[in-house]
Amino acid sequence: MLAITDAGRSALAQDLAQREAWLAGAMEALTETEQQVLVLAGRLMNQLADMPAVTARPERPSSEA
Repeated sequence: MLAITDAGRSALAQDLAQREAWLAGAMEALTETEQQVLVLAGRLMNQLADMPAVTARPERPSSEA
């Protein structure tokens, strides 16, 4: 079993806060349309993540002609 120390929790919280601050600043630099595109992309990524796993990859047509 693994456990995170108090120092580890503190470091994690600080790292997450820095990442969130960076993302908030980066988002402010985008236009409203660009922000909406990112929201839509996030929703699509969630849909993909919720799809059942596929065990076999579909065959792709050969590029040899």
